[in-house]
Amino acid sequence: MPAKRLGRVCILLACLYLSTEGWADTNYKTGDWISYSTFRFVRGIATDQRYVYFATTGGISRYNLNIDTWADPFTTSNGLADNNVYVIAVDPVYLNLWCATREGVSRYDPGTAYWTTYLSGGGRFLTDIHSIGVTDDRRLFFEGSTGVAIFDLMRNIWTTPESSGRLLSSSAGYVRWYGARERLLYNYPLFHTDLDYVFNPPESIMDKNAYAYPITSFQEDTFANVWISTWGLNIGKGSLRSLQLDMYRIGLASRNVTSMLFDGDHIWFGSASPLLDFGGFSPLQTMQESGSITRFNTVTGVWDYIFPHETDGLPVGSINTMVADTSEVWIGTDNGIAVLDKSEKLWTPLPVQDLTTPDITTLGLSPTHLWIGTTTGLNRMDRHSRVIMPVPAPAILNLWIHDIAISRQETVWIATNQGVYRRSRRGKWQKIEDPDTANLNGAVFEIEMDNDDVWFGIRTALLKYDRKTGDWQTYSIPLSVEDGPLRIYVTVQSVWVGSRNGAARFEKEGNKWLVYTSQDGLINDSVQALMPDGDYMWFGTTEGVTRFYWNDPARVE
Repeated sequence: MPAKRLGRVCILLACLYLSTEGWADTNYKTGDWISYSTFRFVRGIATDQRYVYFATTGGISRYNLNIDTWADPFTTSNGLADNNVYVIAVDPVYLNLWCATREGVSRYDPGTAYWTTYLSGGGRFLTDIHSIGVTDDRRLFFEGSTGVAIFDLMRNIWTTPESSGRLLSSSAGYVRWYGARERLLYNYPLFHTDLDYVFNPPESIMDKNAYAYPITSFQEDTFANVWISTWGLNIGKGSLRSLQLDMYRIGLASRNVTSMLFDGDHIWFGSASPLLDFGGFSPLQTMQESGSITRFNTVTGVWDYIFPHETDGLPVGSINTMVADTSEVWIGTDNGIAVLDKSEKLWTPLPVQDLTTPDITTLGLSPTHLWIGTTTGLNRMDRHSRVIMPVPAPAILNLWIHDIAISRQETVWIATNQGVYRRSRRGKWQKIEDPDTANLNGAVFEIEMDNDDVWFGIRTALLKYDRKTGDWQTYSIPLSVEDGPLRIYVTVQSVWVGSRNGAARFEKEGNKWLVYTSQDGLINDSVQALMPDGDYMWFGTTEGVTRFYWNDPARVE
């Protein structure tokens, strides 16, 4: 056989037999890692007797029909190959969920709660599948740019069609298509909506601001509901009994989470513009993704979105920091500050001309003042008079303020690009020096108060200062996550660290480090915000938020 022909045969054999199966490979059991991303851009719907599944740009959101509530979504945190899902379908034999992503075709078995991912099958690569066909003879068709691959459900094997053209003809029998080949024929009533929406099937749903969001798919479930997906407005559920259409929000308004805040029963997620564009975004949707706020009610499970372009008083810009007390919430952006009066539900912007710059990096709240860190210095606002003044102390002029911490004695500490400074109650600013002065002469990213201890986060280490004894200790951060700017959060047992390369937990007793990355369950390794929640820790990343059940008593690390 000629060498050239032999090479072609080898390549063909590789394609035929490279039906690579990869079981979900994380270090923790199901439920330890749950992630939420932007699920409101929906490409398609699939349903079985228990769930309705939605293919989105941030993973798979799902609704439990039996208990009438949203279930935990499927993302890379629990085994999905990739969060940008092109198309989904449910097979009629095993009721397995199938989805296509750029990383291959993933199959979820609800009985075992495991994912299997196929990189290729039936002589076709499976990384650009745009349509899935479910046949009446228990086969699945996967169509991509290179043709069609077939999966035989009864024999559990991939097969190679002789001709894609013949395969997709009427001789193949009935095929129910999902994805690009899906035919959307709207044969349902014109559902009634509340005053916030106008339903215009099959083209779009319009919100109260007269923005039209394209309808991408619709499907009836076994409970006489019609589920309607949109590109940007999330999900609608129309009841065939009452003819009422209810709109649901699930997940984040924007995936690039830069700050988080606990406020009573709510968790606030502040965001910046997304780093990735999954295509098809209108100018409106791109604007919505920039500087939006998501508020999640931990009691009711309701998600609420706050968009700056439709909220008077809220600056447009990346949400860099948030603080709150019982009456107000303060939001710091790279374009100024806004305050929410909780009782009046009104946003008020602060005058940016009084700040050293409107590029806000951090906020600190004391009973009498709001301390405002920026990229060009420190400011202070009297909370009663709302008067803002730059702090004129020569030692800290024009410094980049990374973090502000306020002790119970109302001593103010600031972390800057040139070390740490402390303000006494009398108003005097002093630079803090440790025994190894090189540690605190450069950038310090975080300060955390821990009773008598003060923790500092620098690029390569954690520093602990005991205010009673004056002792200093240094703990080197594991090399795998050693990359600033760091985020740290101190709890009773641990010090949590977030960086561009993942997260780590330092156990105070035993001086033990534990490292967490996307291989464990983070939705993305670039951790930009941390927030403890009892036995859970929330991580804000560029691709969404991950809730980690770190204190599972059944786990041994």
